[in-house]
Amino acid sequence: PLAAAVRYLAEQSWQINDDWRRHAIPTSDAAKMLGIPRSTLNLWCRKGLIKCWQPGPGRSWRVDVEDARLYLIQHKE
Repeated sequence: PLAAAVRYLAEQSWQINDDWRRHAIPTSDAAKMLGIPRSTLNLWCRKGLIKCWQPGPGRSWRVDVEDARLYLIQHKE
């Protein structure tokens, strides 16, 4: 699953710029792409381990998938 997620993201033509929030996606979609549980991704967001933001109180996190992918690769065992 990790190799497939990395390959998928590498094929994307997203331009990561100063306004990374434009490219952020919901945690449910990001978790599927990365092959990890949504709860894990939410935890990373709450702890500030990856770039993410909440558009408002009670709203779902939105994730910078590239940052999450890099974090996942750096911390795999």
